Amino acid sequence: MGLKKILVNQVRKPKGKLGKMIAKGMNKGHAKLAKWGLSNISIESNYIILDIGCGGGGNIQHFAEIIKDGKIYGIDYSETAVYISKKVNKKYIEKGIVEIYQGSVSSLPFKDNYFDLITGFEVYYFWLDLISDLKEIYRVLKPNGFLILVNEGYYVKIKRKGKKQKSGQN
Repeated sequence: MGLKKILVNQVRKPKGKLGKMIAKGMNKGHAKLAKWGLSNISIESNYIILDIGCGGGGNIQHFAEIIKDGKIYGIDYSETAVYISKKVNKKYIEKGIVEIYQGSVSSLPFKDNYFDLITGFEVYYFWLDLISDLKEIYRVLKPNGFLILVNEGYYVKIKRKGKKQKSGQN
């Protein structure tokens, strides 16, 4: 397996020693992007928030510093990412402000209409069934809740009239 494939697999589902380093690195690597994404919304101090694909827990930590009367949940597919996220947010978990679970966006372990805000940073392109997963998110999002999915960019090869063209979007 090539280095590129190893790194993509580790970013998708961090595991082992390399996975711990990658999960920790997500906190730094995604910080500017998360700050930009979150600058587009107002977060009330009583919000109940879910961060899907919480990675190293940096965004959960940010939310925990804002939320006074609400609660923050994180979920990640990776056992290693959950471990790092819990470690980073230990004091908030002990205070009862934060809960972090291992699980999948495809089957969220939360009741209907529960969250005021659901976030996902650099994750949705890893989901196996985007439409079904968005329906699952919709199920747990309050009727007037907010969903913010942010990623830095993507690269797609597009075929048009027999030609392959490259397209990049931000």
